[in-house]
Parts: sequence; C-alpha cells; structure tokens
Amino acid sequence: MEVMTIVFPDGNRARTVYTPIGVTGATIVEALELPRPEAVLLLNGGASEMSSAEMDQLHDLLWAIARLIARESITVIDGGTRTGVMQMIGEGYAAAGGKSPLIGVCPAALVSWPGGPTDDHLTPLEPHHTHFVLTPGHHWGAETETMFALAATLSANAPSLAILVNGGSIALQEILSNVRQKRETIVLRGSGRLADIIAATVRGDIDPPDDEIATIVRDGHITVFDIARGSDALVTLIRERLFQQPIAQALRTNENKMSTFNKFEEYKLFIEDTARLSERRQTVTNTYITVNSALLGLITFLVKDAGLTDWWLVAAIMPLIAAGIIVCSFWYRLLATYRQLLNFRFEQLEKMEQSEALRGCHEMYNLEAQRFFRNAPPNRRIGFSRIEVRLPLLFIALYALTGIGLAVATWMVGQGLLPPPVIQP
Repeated sequence: MEVMTIVFPDGNRARTVYTPIGVTGATIVEALELPRPEAVLLLNGGASEMSSAEMDQLHDLLWAIARLIARESITVIDGGTRTGVMQMIGEGYAAAGGKSPLIGVCPAALVSWPGGPTDDHLTPLEPHHTHFVLTPGHHWGAETETMFALAATLSANAPSLAILVNGGSIALQEILSNVRQKRETIVLRGSGRLADIIAATVRGDIDPPDDEIATIVRDGHITVFDIARGSDALVTLIRERLFQQPIAQALRTNENKMSTFNKFEEYKLFIEDTARLSERRQTVTNTYITVNSALLGLITFLVKDAGLTDWWLVAAIMPLIAAGIIVCSFWYRLLATYRQLLNFRFEQLEKMEQSEALRGCHEMYNLEAQRFFRNAPPNRRIGFSRIEVRLPLLFIALYALTGIGLAVATWMVGQGLLPPPVIQP
C-alpha cells in the first residue's frame, strides 16, 4: 500500500494512502497513523438541486458542526472532494482551527490534487482535509466498501454517528452500510432528495418508495432533524448522541451505571403501569357490553313476550333505548380518554427507548409503531383501540334503528298496513 503526503497551496499537508481492493480498516488506520478517536462522525450525501437560500442555511449548519468537530476533537469521514458538503465542512473545520483527523475517502481515478493528475474532468480534493484514502475503481461509489471498513475499525471502541444531507443513489448505499453497522443516522429533513424521502417515510407521510428505503426505515436507527430548527439544536443533538451514550457513561463511572440502571427500572415501571391502564380500559369495555346486553335483552322481552301492543309498547321501550344511547355516549367518552392516555404513554415509551440511557435496547415500541402505524396506509393501520372505540357507536346505531323501526311498525299496524302481532299465550 503506497503512502504519500499531499501539500496544498495553503501549506496544509495531508497524509494519503492508495489502498488495494479488500484492504482492512486496521491496515488503513496503521498506514495513516491515526490516533484513537474520541468519537467518529460520518458525513454522507451532497448538496445537489438545492436553492441558494437552502445552501445558505446548510452552510450555517455545517459550519456549526465543524466548530463542534474542532472543539470536541471528533474524527470525521466523508467523500473528501471540493464539492458540496465536503467543501463546506472542510472550510468550516479550517476556520475553527480543527486538529482532529478529517479523512476523505474517494476513488483515485476520479480526483485531482497538487502534484498529481490535473485533468479538467477530475474533481479536486478538498484542501483542508488532514488525510485521504484513495481507493480503486472508476465510478463514484466504488469507495463505499473501503470507507465503511475504515469506519468500522475507528468506531470499534468509540461512539459513532452518521449525518445524511441531501444525497442520491451513492448516499443510499452509504446509509444502508450505516444500518448494517448499527450506526445511528441523523437525517436532515429539508436538505432535499434522499434525506427528505427517508424523513417523509419515517414520519409516515409516504410509503417506502423501494425495498432499500424500507430496509433503512425498518432496521435502521434513524433520527429526523428538521433543518429549520437551526444549528444550535443540531449541535446539541450531535453532542448528545456522541458523548452521552450509556455505554460510554457506564465505562467512566459507577454513578453513571446506577443512572442507567435507574432509567431502565423507570422504563419497566412505566410499561407495567401502561399495561394496568390497558387492563382497566378492557374492564370498562366488558362492563358496558354487559349493561348494553341487559338493556337489549329487556327490549327484546317487551317486544316478544310482554304482550304490550300499539303505542304502549313504544312508550315502554323508548326510555330503555334512550338509556342505552346515554350509556353508550359515556362509554365512548371513556374509551376516547383511555385511548388518548395510552397513546401518550406509548409515545413516551418510544422516546425512552431512543434516550441515551436505553441505547442498544431492542426498541420494541418504536419498531411496532414504524411497522404498523407510521409506514402503513391510514386505512390499513392496525390498532385495537381504533376498533374498540367504534363499539359504542355501533350500539348507538342499533338502539336508534330499533326505536325507529318500532315506531314505524307500530304506526303501520295502527294504519292497517301491517297485521297486528300475535302474542303466544
């Protein structure tokens, strides 16, 4: 593996390696003489088809990320060229006085640098990067396997995070690689193209347009961030994800271990209390079904066996029908209240699963919400409470139809349009 140093016009010197096919991440780390990272950040995507206003907003976000990188000595991996996201992060990194590794990974045959190939059709390397990995291949995307071999090695003993900005087909493969390496990805909603498609799919606004995005949403750890929230909120989110992870905290102090344990106990108690609330809702439903069954049974008795005829029958039954409708209205309100309470609790459970203290858990409630609610068409979303809350309405309709039918039948008997009922002795 060939090692060289690229010297850029501003005096920046970048240690660079040419990698063969199938090189390991550990070999690259050794050749580049990279220190053990405090944290690793992967930047995926680009800035295509963005308006000037969107570019200005993205520029502010990336420069804020660059200041965080410099301040926290974060190791960064990106595409390394003087275009779009990579150029913005490189310039911001230099302005912030960054000293940690800023590593660009790209196919050697497609880029140019001082002292190297200079054809006009080649894309220049970004001059503020500290390291470059030049891979085999003659198309963009050929570098992805090497990029993620390096990322896996660097993040083996350090927290890591990916950020998706805009992006197209190559970024899609990079995000799939992040999913396979179980790396969280922050998707910048509002940056366009792939990022907006994934964000809309995660939020349930659209169905997954293809199997690859369905896999990302189903299996990945995706956090959607709206760029309208601004740079401060994004920096806070990145810092939280990289430097407040429970595993890292548990390795540092016993106090943090106890904090994580207590958070897990809180999560367990919350689940148990939610289950009890769901059981109370079911008890309410059973009680009201029993009451309505009794009322309908009494109505049936009066119609069939009590011997009441004409409007006396209507007069006897209408109060029962009114009572049934009133009972069902109370039932409906109770179920609606229970549904709101349970939905709120499930939302809180999902947030707890995404918290730092529970990082690494299976996230059953998040997976369940994504599979059966967010990603399902509105008319096919599964949810027992959606069906259960319609039961009172069904009973109300049954009472109303019974009352109307009885009144109409009694009138028709009185008018001679129907024969009177025969009461069996």
